[in-house]
Amino acid sequence: KMKHKHAELMMQYAQDAMEADKPWELWEMRLPANKTWSNCTNGDMHFSSVFEYRRKPKTLSVTLENGEVVSWPEPHRTELEYGDPYFSVDVNGSVIGDGWDCIAWDNDVLANGWVHLTKEAAEQHSHALFKINNQVAK
Repeated sequence: KMKHKHAELMMQYAQDAMEADKPWELWEMRLPANKTWSNCTNGDMHFSSVFEYRRKPKTLSVTLENGEVVSWPEPHRTELEYGDPYFSVDVNGSVIGDGWDCIAWDNDVLANGWVHLTKEAAEQHSHALFKINNQVAK
């Protein structure tokens, strides 16, 4: 007997529903061919096999001296499987695409909080660091 395509996500959503009165606000969805994730609404949470769903990535933020809040997706924190693709932010602000090779470099970028699973997340991190480095944080 096969389980539903989104069974694990449904369990995570049920847990969110135990802790939040509007759990759909913690979730995003998209069509597989679409690169952009959209916020879910209460009516979206039927877990259609046509869509992909995910919990919204957690974000980190800092308030700059001018009052602007700069946010970026929280970096990935655990080792990946050999060959898994990831993106990291380089010291000069560029985004580097790589594959997890279980070597010292991979572990260093992971330990330093530079690993993201999407290019977009790494680019947001890079942009935030640029703003932070050009302002004085409160």
